[in-house]
Formats: sequence, structure tokens, C-alpha cells
Amino acid sequence: MTTNINDNLKLPFEINIGFKKLLDFYTSNIENTSNLENERLKEIIGVFERFPVLKNGFSEIKYLATYKEEITVLLQDFFNPILSLNEIKMASTIFYNDLFCATQRFKNILKEAGEDYNLEIVNIPEND
Repeated sequence: MTTNINDNLKLPFEINIGFKKLLDFYTSNIENTSNLENERLKEIIGVFERFPVLKNGFSEIKYLATYKEEITVLLQDFFNPILSLNEIKMASTIFYNDLFCATQRFKNILKEAGEDYNLEIVNIPEND
């Protein structure tokens, strides 16, 4: 198993997983929210303050498991639990099948596909 997302990839850049764009969005919009929403955004921003690696980015795949709960909180606006049975979406690492966030409907589809099903990227030439 690969430990670094950049292992075995020959690219002119390095891939890092980070959520700084979310922090920037929440920080810039916190003043334009209701009191209740303001408190929620402060909690989300607090996750970034307690775990700076989520802002700065990482390439070690182990951090997806280490910070699973925190990443789920950061992505809650994209993966709203109320819509989880209706929407089909997931978040994963590029070029790998490491799902780190998915709606319940997507998980149900994978379950129905069976254990032998291999989720993979298609229509991308292997040498490009």
C-alpha cells in the first residue's frame, strides 16, 4: 500500500490534500451570517486552528484516517446528512480509489455492486 499520494506518480508537481480554500471561504463570509451560523463557522475554523495540517495540506495518505472525523466536519456543507440518501457523490484522492467522504446513497451503490467491484478512473490513458 502506498503511504504517500505522490508515490509511483511521475508528475511535474506534487499532490497535496488540503482544505485551505474552505478556510478562506468560511473566514471571509463569517461576518455575513446569522448568530447561529456564525457559531457553526467558528467551530469549523477552530478545526483548522487545532489541526493546521488540514489547512497546509498533506501527501501522506494515513492522515485521511487520522483526521477522518475532522475532515467530515469540514466537508459537512458538501455532504449534508439530510441529503445523503438522495445525492450521489464522494470525495477521493486523485488517481487512487481512496474514498474519504461519500453520501450514503453512493455507499449503497458500492455495496450493491459487490465486493468484487473495483472503482476506477476510466478514459484516462495510462501514460498521460
